[in-house]
Amino acid sequence: MGIDRLRLRPVETPLHGFAGDRVISEGAISLPVTAGEGQSQVTLLVDFLVVNVPSVHNIILGRPSLNAMRAVVSNYHLMMKFPVEGGVGYVQGDQREARRCYSVAVRKGSVKQALTINALDPRDLAEDTSIEDLITVPLEEADPSKTVRLWSSLNSGQQAQMLAFLRDHKDVFAWSHEDMVGIPPEIMVHKLNVDPDHKPVKQKRRAFEPKRYAAIAEEVSKLLNVGFIEEVHYPDWIANMVLVKKGTGKWRVCVDYSDLNKACPKDNFPLPRID
Repeated sequence: MGIDRLRLRPVETPLHGFAGDRVISEGAISLPVTAGEGQSQVTLLVDFLVVNVPSVHNIILGRPSLNAMRAVVSNYHLMMKFPVEGGVGYVQGDQREARRCYSVAVRKGSVKQALTINALDPRDLAEDTSIEDLITVPLEEADPSKTVRLWSSLNSGQQAQMLAFLRDHKDVFAWSHEDMVGIPPEIMVHKLNVDPDHKPVKQKRRAFEPKRYAAIAEEVSKLLNVGFIEEVHYPDWIANMVLVKKGTGKWRVCVDYSDLNKACPKDNFPLPRID
């Protein structure tokens, strides 16, 4: 970026990371940031803290900047939208480009170097056309069906350490319904806070195509066999199944609890004010 360090303003307040580590910033600088393209873009002045820590990130926008843009971020859609004059602007993320950028940073050793105010050279990104992939490794040699996926750029020593760690804690993996033993009622019991004055709702039976019926029967059989659910002969509440297509092409079996949710009083303060 070619910014003179003399433009940095001194900052005395340290930064604290997630692990509780304390970092002293080298200073603060105000830079204009433009998001969006063409007529659907917004520009604002953002205060950045420059720190000398190992990182693959060039800049990080905090909540004050996102709030100033009135931006809405969706990690699932890799998109950020914000209001602009006469419409809505957006920034679309690119997972392939992010992986390529990370690969260049790791290969050039920037993970172990200090983070500076200089941006990553776009020519470095143009030279690198590889995309890091995941490799499938069996977690148990006796059972090849139990596998984990590791980053392909890990060397043999790192892969061995990661596999050893995962194998030492393989008891936390749930490969099937039978592996989920549940929580003893003596420790915790979940109950529905249903309003007693609310009349129970029995939804009308919905019809499905044969493939969906087969998916429902398979899922219900799994839950019955492991004791997660039990049959009720005279239910007060009846809710239909809802099937959602997975990315693998299989069906995810859900339950329509919209009527039951309406009968449960709402908590006006479900979470503390984290801000």
